[in-house]
Amino acid sequence: MPTETVKAIVSSPGCSYEDRRVGGTSYYRARYYDPQAGRFLREDPFGFQAGPNFYAYTLNQPSQFADPLGLDIAVVENGTTAPSNGDPFGNPVGHTALCISGAGVFSFGNQTPLGSSCTDYLKKQASRRDTIVRIIHTTPAQEAAALAYLRSFGNSDLPKASLPTGDVNDNCATRANNALDAAGVPMVDSTGNPLIFPWQVPAPRGLPGTAGNRAAAAGGTPYLIPHGNPGLPSSLSPFDPH
Repeated sequence: MPTETVKAIVSSPGCSYEDRRVGGTSYYRARYYDPQAGRFLREDPFGFQAGPNFYAYTLNQPSQFADPLGLDIAVVENGTTAPSNGDPFGNPVGHTALCISGAGVFSFGNQTPLGSSCTDYLKKQASRRDTIVRIIHTTPAQEAAALAYLRSFGNSDLPKASLPTGDVNDNCATRANNALDAAGVPMVDSTGNPLIFPWQVPAPRGLPGTAGNRAAAAGGTPYLIPHGNPGLPSSLSPFDPH
């Protein structure tokens, strides 16, 4: 069977990277995709966790969703900021955002365009505070569900509120946690442990840090970006929009 490597601008399942073509099919790390049939040739390795259809791609809506470099969500926990001339109060609680592979950053309440460059956002934040990014492995269906929620907002504005955390029922942290809910990432308690027992109390959804703890409990790989750090790990570049 002939094998060749080609550069594809946009392949059938919305993937824009150098893919490996084998006998007319495309290799996507976990399995092969047949562009003629419009489906994967093997079952999703996540089984029923990915949904009832083991062969589906992005909820069978490839014109609306994509899984370009596959199966990752990055939970971004920005640290606190000190008062400054331009910001007399600073941010005493931190900020939460999400980056989706190939779809960019979704950061609410700090005038960041939805779906813009994740790495540009992280570099900008590094100029003013520490950041921890945790990358969790997800299925295309999980990514699509999170994206559907995040893209339901027309812009990154949040309701005006007087508290540092904003409206705890609708702030950067609640929206990040709601997106993780849509993706099926388990909730945690206030100590960061997954909710297993009925007496456990869920962590505050409107507090930055909760989404990061969920990612940690789900086995997310952590990356620390210190304040003033000039560079970023190369593993974060796939989260920029394609």
